[in-house]
Amino acid sequence: MWNSLTTCKSPLAFSTWQFCARSYVTDARKVLGDFRVPRSKVVLTHARSSGPGGQNVNKLNTKAEIRFKVDEATWIPEDVRKRFKAAQVSRITREGEFVTSSQRHRTQLANTDDCFDKLEEMIAEVWEPPKERIETEVPEHAIQERKKLKQAQSRKKDDRRYRGGDSW
Repeated sequence: MWNSLTTCKSPLAFSTWQFCARSYVTDARKVLGDFRVPRSKVVLTHARSSGPGGQNVNKLNTKAEIRFKVDEATWIPEDVRKRFKAAQVSRITREGEFVTSSQRHRTQLANTDDCFDKLEEMIAEVWEPPKERIETEVPEHAIQERKKLKQAQSRKKDDRRYRGGDSW
């Protein structure tokens, strides 16, 4: 969901059109309501970016990275925390620390905001528990249709076989 980018005219765009990742933020806000990631509870670091910025890339620390221990994040409800850990296994280190970064923008502030927006979107994806699946029986007509398709496929492949005659 957070990959949906829209073009927007930004004051940081230097009179060119840029892609802004703000469309997914509104979706997260709808799901999360008043919940916000407390910036004092996560470790925010900055480093040199390989993203946009021209010569600034070599001079400024514009890449933003946030990390926090998932098990100690009491600001996330317990059930949401369990679903978050299951959904974000690849972003959690062996020590149980969640790590995400952003280097999409030219400025440190924009990348920091983007990091927090990404985190809020990831939390929004697991905020509501998944719906329980209601088991249903496969209808008889669907079973018959599947059998017909399998028989037709079998006949088609059988017709391709060489039978040992003089036709070759």
